[in-house]
Amino acid sequence: MLRLFSQNNPFVLFFIPIIVALYRGLDSLTGGHHIQNSYLGLWGKINVSEYNILNFLIPVSIISFCAIELNRLFNKEEFFEKNNHLPSLIFVVFSSFFSPLYFVNRSLFSLLFLLLTLRQLFRLRQKEDARAISFNTGFLFGMTCTFTPLMTFAVPLIITTLLIVRPFVVREFLLLLLGFITPWIYLLSFVYVFQVDLSSLLYEVLYTDYEILTYVLITVSFGLLFFILSVAKMMKRVSSSSIRFRKIIRQLIVFSLILFLVAFTDSFIFLNKNSIFLLVIPLSLTSIYVFTDKGWRRIVASILFYTFFLISVSKFFFSINKILF
Repeated sequence: MLRLFSQNNPFVLFFIPIIVALYRGLDSLTGGHHIQNSYLGLWGKINVSEYNILNFLIPVSIISFCAIELNRLFNKEEFFEKNNHLPSLIFVVFSSFFSPLYFVNRSLFSLLFLLLTLRQLFRLRQKEDARAISFNTGFLFGMTCTFTPLMTFAVPLIITTLLIVRPFVVREFLLLLLGFITPWIYLLSFVYVFQVDLSSLLYEVLYTDYEILTYVLITVSFGLLFFILSVAKMMKRVSSSSIRFRKIIRQLIVFSLILFLVAFTDSFIFLNKNSIFLLVIPLSLTSIYVFTDKGWRRIVASILFYTFFLISVSKFFFSINKILF
């Protein structure tokens, strides 16, 4: 599997929706997730049990799109010397431990808009007009914040990611703020028309937890191991890369900091683990490097990956909690 996705063959991406659908299908067959009401951030909640077909198609479509788009960004921005399709596979296996792959919720749409935000940030060029990109970045990040309200406090860091590539331009700064405000205008109109109790809804969104602690711990543990094993190869790549790529890495670091701070706040203040899922974006982009190594790290990483993949499938048939605890 690793060798198949490591090759420069874009046709392997056709397997991504199939793998995602198989994960989703296994969850349905084994009754993994029994959720009735799901919160869509500040947009309200839905009864997912009433929309079985959509509750299958929407997560599978969005997770598949995000995996393929993340892989496209990896190759387009030349994170590695040769095209590689492992980021999409790693992303899907990471995602299989979290609820957005199995039913519609706020984290699923947060992931989608965050990835689209990152795509806009990577499009920035120092000497090209950035007005449209600034507005689009603000708008997409604003949409993210309506699903994950804690992200609102990270607006200064989003501005920082722009300043990494371009000098401060008042017009672009104002366009970014205008873009950010626009989704909130839509949201307030929605709240007014449908008489939504925003304060009680915000409380439910912040304190409702869909994730299983054991799965989160497994994912974080393997993610950290992949990242640690990849650091040496990644630093070597950065040191020999162009100035533009170094700026992209700095943008990714700030972007990862945003996700980490939100995940930390969610976990330790509001006692839910939903936002930890969003860290799969930077983990999928950085974990790839160890699999391009030719030494012992690659062998260790391959063993870890197949173990991780085996756990991701076996969790549908065996209680990991009982095995580990």
